Amino acid sequence: MKIGSKPCLSASLWALLVALLAWNAWPSGALAADTQAPTAPASLTATAMSGSQINLTWSASSDNVGVAGYDVYRYGTKIASTTSTSYSNASLTASTSYSYAIRAKDAAGNVSAFSPPAAAVTTPVPAGATVKKGVGSSKYLASGQTQADFAKLTNLGVGWTYNWSIDYPGTNGTSIEYVPQIWGPGAVTSSTLTTIAQGKAAGKFKALLAFNEPDLYEQANMSVESAVALWPTLMNTGLRLGSPAVAMSAETYAYGQTWLENFMSQTAANGYHVDFIAVHYYPDFMHPNAAENLRISLTNLYNLYHKPIWITELGAIDAGQLSAAPTTAGAQKFMTEAVAMLESLPFVERYAWFDDNCSNDAGCAYTTLYDASNNLTAIGTTYKALPKTPLFRFGWTATASPAGIEPTSNMFDNNPATRWTTGQAQASGQSFVVDMTGSRTFSRIVMDANGSGDYARGYQVFVSSNGTSWGSAIASGTGTGATITIDFAPVTARYVKIVQTGTAPANYWSVHEFHAYS
Repeated sequence: MKIGSKPCLSASLWALLVALLAWNAWPSGALAADTQAPTAPASLTATAMSGSQINLTWSASSDNVGVAGYDVYRYGTKIASTTSTSYSNASLTASTSYSYAIRAKDAAGNVSAFSPPAAAVTTPVPAGATVKKGVGSSKYLASGQTQADFAKLTNLGVGWTYNWSIDYPGTNGTSIEYVPQIWGPGAVTSSTLTTIAQGKAAGKFKALLAFNEPDLYEQANMSVESAVALWPTLMNTGLRLGSPAVAMSAETYAYGQTWLENFMSQTAANGYHVDFIAVHYYPDFMHPNAAENLRISLTNLYNLYHKPIWITELGAIDAGQLSAAPTTAGAQKFMTEAVAMLESLPFVERYAWFDDNCSNDAGCAYTTLYDASNNLTAIGTTYKALPKTPLFRFGWTATASPAGIEPTSNMFDNNPATRWTTGQAQASGQSFVVDMTGSRTFSRIVMDANGSGDYARGYQVFVSSNGTSWGSAIASGTGTGATITIDFAPVTARYVKIVQTGTAPANYWSVHEFHAYS
């Protein structure tokens, strides 16, 4: 190239320069925004997995830029968002139809049309039982027992049972679901897996419990890493799979929680699924707030993982660390309050009392349901009578005075995070009236303030068939904690009125969930 001559640019470089100049000179915002919605999800299916869970699957949507996720709707109300093409809706009511639809969305906020709907009906509750209520069985499911022995479990009114193994001596004819368990690492054998596969194929097994108290030396005694290594084998059974059941009693709570946190973190990092959280809980049952302390622990656990919870061991064990001398009355009080609370918590899917008959162990004096002569104990008689069945709340409405700053419909939405609240300090005379849409017979009311201090300091309960004639109060009392359980003789009415009789200058009056029980 001669000195003083102009450099020569290739055609490609000129094109690049022109493009860059054009881009730099383009007016800000002149590029078109994304306004195209994704296509509607297709092939939505709903499958009932149990009396409390329905699984959804659908085909992926497409979008000109990309699908960011999906919103799940039940009867027109959004209940969840997910980035996958499946969702498990838990904490449902047995023998109930649920209809769903899905919408896709992109990062720009464009939302697709609804998918075609899909519906399923949750499975029925066994006769005389509840979906949640169960029992751990160390005696009446043992090998060599007879149908008369199995019938003792039916007598308790439980819907499910297990015996820490895969031995299935025969609960046929008892209408009770049997749930197998892989107790420890030594139980992960080809023989065990074959038995589980056969039980699943026969329709007997729907869920699988994993390792028993792996955090304790005298139990499964497993490291988190060894449990995670075996997890794909358990996943391959195709059953709903519960986490290893750690001990959450007062003296082992911290270590058990740490073990579970590490396990859940490592399974998530490996892309493994855990369908529900299983825990054991043996509280200080003589503490006056034992049931409330349990509710707080379970709520904290749910907030960590947002998965259904199974309490596979719950009992009144005297381990020498109680706050007061143990009594049968104290155990019955804890059992009654705990069962009512567990039945009302939507994220608690199941619970099992420990034990059907451990009368040969002195520590079981206040927890065994049958005695050495195979007769119901006092605590067994109490458990048989529990729980009172929650009434179906579809269509229920309420009016309040004052109206409050959040809607009364929040009391019936199965979401403990929402609430109705006065928005002002508690004062005598505040009230709300519940319309149950028709005449109902009931003998218990539960008002849940979800752990807050906004529970009613005092209350009166009135009922009416027409919403205008109330008569005398059928119950009254003083609130002492976030969950207020009010029992009374059975009444038949359509309307329930709760009148505040206490005061709390520093607290609103709030109700997160309101239940009535038959």
